[in-house]
Amino acid sequence: MEKIRRSLRFTSSHYVDPIGIAGGLALWWNEGVNITVQMDSKNIIDNLVSINEGSAWYCSFIYGPPYREEKKDFWNMLSRRRDSESCPWCVVGDSNVVTKQDDKLGGNPYEIIQARCLLDFQDVCGMMDLPLKGVISRGRIRELMMKQY
Repeated sequence: MEKIRRSLRFTSSHYVDPIGIAGGLALWWNEGVNITVQMDSKNIIDNLVSINEGSAWYCSFIYGPPYREEKKDFWNMLSRRRDSESCPWCVVGDSNVVTKQDDKLGGNPYEIIQARCLLDFQDVCGMMDLPLKGVISRGRIRELMMKQY
């Protein structure tokens, strides 16, 4: 990871090691960005951020759990993290949740119960989902590809 970080010319980093061959998170940033990691786990790197000595804000970089049985606990934990902070907050990353059928083609069927956890989190924390433009495809070439906007 360090070789990639250096080739992209990022000056600072924080890593969460993978568990076996799965997972792992990397956060890279440059000079002028002050990041203080508050907490990390296999799904999140929580930070206090300021840019060029400006006002501090809170940012959670996430990779939502891919397993159904872990999703509710993850979003509840993230909601509790927000309760302990008083500055502005941004959540960035892959939630591993599709919130409406129109955002999904192929793969496993859309399940409102999984979307409900993310939608409840957004509602309770006063968050809004910013639209993503473009195409993301996942899986092996021979498998049905998913398309999300």
